[in-house]
Amino acid sequence: MIISNETFELNRKIKKNMESSTDEVDRMLYEAARKYINVTEAEAQRVSKLALERAIKVIKQGDT
Repeated sequence: MIISNETFELNRKIKKNMESSTDEVDRMLYEAARKYINVTEAEAQRVSKLALERAIKVIKQGDT
């Protein structure tokens, strides 16, 4: 999966905060946020791919 630059930067910031945190709860929250961001990015890419495939199909049907 290719991640956007924005997601990469968010993950980097979260990782930095996790590493500097001394509170276990904070680290758990940072990890949850990081996972949520990655899952959201993957789902957005999946939906975009489906939309693109459907658009191409509709365009091809119009050409015949």
